[in-house]
Amino acid sequence: KKVQETPFKGLDYGNRNFTTNEETYGGFEQPTHIPRDPLPDKTVKYPHESPFRPSNPSRRDAIGCLMGGIPEYIPDPGLGPPKRKPVDDNAPPAFKVGAPRQVCNPTPSVTTLTRNMRAERPSSFMRPSL
Repeated sequence: KKVQETPFKGLDYGNRNFTTNEETYGGFEQPTHIPRDPLPDKTVKYPHESPFRPSNPSRRDAIGCLMGGIPEYIPDPGLGPPKRKPVDDNAPPAFKVGAPRQVCNPTPSVTTLTRNMRAERPSSFMRPSL
């Protein structure tokens, strides 16, 4: 089956190089900006009357409060690579989600639509004449 060839369409929105800037433009042997000393911190610390205390502190001895004490360490068993299950020949076929049991043409939703039923048998939908 032949498929129509389409141009390359990547998921990247652009605005970036394919490689890092150092690889593209080379290393920065020359300085890129004027070197300046960092400015000193001018913030003044507020003299609080007491040190910070959290409103809902955690329990200090939470591990000791456990019913069995501290649980012993269990090392990771290291299961290794995943293994495939053997194929069972007597197994029923796999359930397909959303697949109908039988395909009806036309489908019941189209057949029982009031507009279609009225077009098919207008005499059944006529108003009674008094």
